[in-house]
Amino acid sequence: MRFLTALVLAAFALSIAACGGDDDDGGGSGADEGSAMTTEGSQALSKQEFIEQGDEICREGNEEFERINEELDAISGGSASEQFAQAESILREGADLIDARIDDFRALDPPPEDAEVIDQYLDGVEDQRALLEQMADAAAAEDEQELQDVSERLDQVAAERRGIAQGYGFEDCGGQ
Repeated sequence: MRFLTALVLAAFALSIAACGGDDDDGGGSGADEGSAMTTEGSQALSKQEFIEQGDEICREGNEEFERINEELDAISGGSASEQFAQAESILREGADLIDARIDDFRALDPPPEDAEVIDQYLDGVEDQRALLEQMADAAAAEDEQELQDVSERLDQVAAERRGIAQGYGFEDCGGQ
């Protein structure tokens, strides 16, 4: 059944769209003494502080995406139209969750020398968000082929984004 294949791909796409993987090292709260999330242009974080706080954002995002994936995996019964409608709603919720994580990341003040690589990382996350919206649009149109095609593009973008995150030193944001 092609629809089930499309839903499996959508679930996989959501799992890779989260900030990263599901490292369970516990890592700490991201709250370093002498530093805080900056929203008003205060002192930039050190690289280590930025990584710790960014990984905390990703840990939270990964937990949210686990729930979203469970909802997507649970779609069954009803007509194909009803299943596509459920998938659309879940995919849009996933895109909204990415928006929230992007906002959280943008509230951090990275080290000035790292701003370019962080912008590249966040550009990749924003690209993933746009692709999730495209997947939701494909589900709304009940277009299985488009859902599969966009899912494959999302996989490629996610791999690039993970590479940037890992190269920078993120663990949770760069995991599989």
